[in-house]
Amino acid sequence: MFRSMRSKMILVMLAVTSFTAVLITVMFYQRSAEMLEENYKDNLNARIRQTGDALDESLKEIYYLTVQAACDEQILEEALRYLSGEGEESLSGLAELLREYSGRNSDVNAVCLVIPGKRAMVSSLEYPVYRKDVPEGKLGEIERLGSTPLTPGLMEDPLQETDNILAFASPVETDEGGICAYVMCSMKERSLYYRYLDSLEDGKTSRAVLLDEEGRIVSLRSTEGVGRSFHDLEEKEGLGREIIRVQYQTDFSGYSFHLEREKSEILADLSAVRSFLAVILLVVLSIAVILMLLITRAMYRPLKNLTETMELVSGGELGQRAEVVTRDEIGRLSVEFNEMLDHIESLIGQVVQEEMLKKDAELEALQYQITPHFLYNTLNSIKYAALLKGEAK
Repeated sequence: MFRSMRSKMILVMLAVTSFTAVLITVMFYQRSAEMLEENYKDNLNARIRQTGDALDESLKEIYYLTVQAACDEQILEEALRYLSGEGEESLSGLAELLREYSGRNSDVNAVCLVIPGKRAMVSSLEYPVYRKDVPEGKLGEIERLGSTPLTPGLMEDPLQETDNILAFASPVETDEGGICAYVMCSMKERSLYYRYLDSLEDGKTSRAVLLDEEGRIVSLRSTEGVGRSFHDLEEKEGLGREIIRVQYQTDFSGYSFHLEREKSEILADLSAVRSFLAVILLVVLSIAVILMLLITRAMYRPLKNLTETMELVSGGELGQRAEVVTRDEIGRLSVEFNEMLDHIESLIGQVVQEEMLKKDAELEALQYQITPHFLYNTLNSIKYAALLKGEAK
């Protein structure tokens, strides 16, 4: 199949063209995928930065609200009245003051005043307004939170005990410098998720997580993971798929947004590009095959003509001559071949002529040799005949 020069040339050119076209197509596809991934990352970074800054600004306002409430003289007076044993009237007054602060920020779920000395808590909620049997463990969490007022903390809601809350706590200090209570401003973890994280999750294969400075989960789609270590959660899930991750840490709270996307979801947009590239590849290869056939035909025709002429000459037809149709190497080879045949014919003519002359010379020499003997024999014959005739008489 590949004995002819043309078939070999077509095979080589087709192999080189196919390899080059496939290589260029693969490189273009990979570069397109990289550019799409980079652009997607830039988009995610912009979105996550915008969301993180919005949350950080909201947390900053909640912190200022907590500090303002903790420095409110009326709240201090009502707390001292309750501690002095004036009853629930002071709690009602505290609830009204706390509702005033709660209405200043839409992200705030409740503003509470925690009085550790009475194990009591007063809230800005309509229900429950207060609680008098706050567990010691909850009080300890609030006191620890109040010792670091700039840092929000995740805890179980001490009032409703059904939801997790993110809260700031600030101590209410007396004139003597003692701490009589803590003001705690909180927002529900679910409200935080749906307001700030849900918009970042575009599909089923994406995940947005809010982490604290220690890497614990503050909020994510499933409430089961709240409060757990994000590293442990990843190890448990055993994420083996290819994922694009983007992180952004806020300045004020120090919380980090962690956003994940599966590459398969992102690169799904390249399916149309893959089809387009496949069509382009087939078109390029088809055009390449057509051009190869035309080019090799033009290149092979004079070579074929020369080859056929050589076969005829080798069969004895020395009068055949190769047709010169090009000026390239094959054309020059045809010219040289024709000149060689002309020279061979000339040499053959010379040899034939020399042989003929040689034979003529040999014949003439033979004739010269034959003539004297013939004359001598003839004379002897005549003399012998005359002698015989004389004796007869």
